[in-house]
Amino acid sequence: MICQKGESRTLKEIVLYYPCVVHNMGLRSAKKSSTYKRGYEKVFEEAKNALSDCEFIISKVDETSGTIKAYSGASFRSYGENITITISKTAEGTKVEAYSKARAALFDWGKSGENVNRFLTVLHERLHSKRVNPSCGRFE
Repeated sequence: MICQKGESRTLKEIVLYYPCVVHNMGLRSAKKSSTYKRGYEKVFEEAKNALSDCEFIISKVDETSGTIKAYSGASFRSYGENITITISKTAEGTKVEAYSKARAALFDWGKSGENVNRFLTVLHERLHSKRVNPSCGRFE
């Protein structure tokens, strides 16, 4: 418990002295990966499409290193996030790692986790041939 009954803590005290609590709130970033039994080129192409479907703006693509960098604009919850997708070949298939980090805020209020989950969901559906409505990133 952070506070005893009747006590209060400032945000600074919580961040400095209770980092495990802040981490569970989604401090600034999120990371998640998934492996697909698809070819590297197909997964790389669909990852770019999935980022566009999620309305992220792609800023850099390097197929040789397997990296795609993108960002999202500001919203009422954040000043925007930087998104990095790393794609690599493994013995099990093609691994996709998604990482999202808030650009200019102490807390992202779960926005980075939402970005990562949304991207991986859209990518999964694209790789499994469901029709995607690109205007909202939702499935029909």
